[in-house]
Amino acid sequence: MKKSKVLLSYAALICFLILLPLLVKDPRWMHLMIMTGIYIMLAGGLRLIMSTGQVSFAHAGFWAIGAYTSTLLVMKLGLSFWLALPLSGLMGAVAAALVGYPCLRLQGPYFFLVTIAFGEVLRLVIVNWNFLGGDAGISNIPYPNPITIGGLALQFSYRSVHYYYLMLVGLLCSLFIFYRLERSRFGLTCSGVRGDADLSASLGVEVMRYKMTAFVVASLIASMAGSFFAHYVTYISPGFFTFNESLILLIMVVVGGSESITGVIIGVILINALTEATREFASYEIVIYGAALVLIFRFSPGGILYLWTGFVGGRRSMKARPGVGSGGRDAA
Repeated sequence: MKKSKVLLSYAALICFLILLPLLVKDPRWMHLMIMTGIYIMLAGGLRLIMSTGQVSFAHAGFWAIGAYTSTLLVMKLGLSFWLALPLSGLMGAVAAALVGYPCLRLQGPYFFLVTIAFGEVLRLVIVNWNFLGGDAGISNIPYPNPITIGGLALQFSYRSVHYYYLMLVGLLCSLFIFYRLERSRFGLTCSGVRGDADLSASLGVEVMRYKMTAFVVASLIASMAGSFFAHYVTYISPGFFTFNESLILLIMVVVGGSESITGVIIGVILINALTEATREFASYEIVIYGAALVLIFRFSPGGILYLWTGFVGGRRSMKARPGVGSGGRDAA
């Protein structure tokens, strides 16, 4: 019965997301929803890496790999977006395997310092390599090729409803992957590795294999999100993929709650809403995010989701207690 209720809730949520464009007509909000979906894919992958006990600051780098790979395949080689999309994900996965094999053996601050270095080196390569557009970036990136489904021609463009649905398909596929990994033996083992990697290794767990798998899968999805992003905004430059972006992704995961993919979704929505509300103070963006992070650490170290579940759990326990919540009349 409980499982059927969960499935019914998921079905209702998917139906709501499908019908959402009928309720939201403003192109500005359509753009915000599309970008929120892309950030959920990115932050969900970062959470997958964190489930093994590692904190990566290279996620924006793999986002950039996907964006630039897809752009070059389409603009230089003339490939279709639909072929460039999986190839950009494959490129991100290969890069993650090459970077992860030596780096994932490092622990604690050494690992995230190396990932910071990787992200910055990649950004500097893009800036100084004219083939990649240099600091000026690449503009006039074509939109995804139109497709026809059941006689309906889908044209993809900036802030379009069709691009929202394209993003929604990618988002739902990513969330399904994250959910299945989390609920599988793989997810449980990753939790054990995060708790104590040495103990897990002593019990016969191939710690490196689990860390590598999480890192590669997360990077593959980040690179595909980069492809979505590049062909949506039609302009990319090194300024989109800085260390600040990796930091913001980490803040999204922490603010929402890293224990569940639901927490990641909440964190992305809240941070994006905060960005929109404080757009006039964009130069103080990191300061505002830092303040939000301090408040979360102070009042709910487990994130907003933990605060909510704790509140609901507390209310339920109070209702179950005799004499509580009724002015003491039951006790009398």
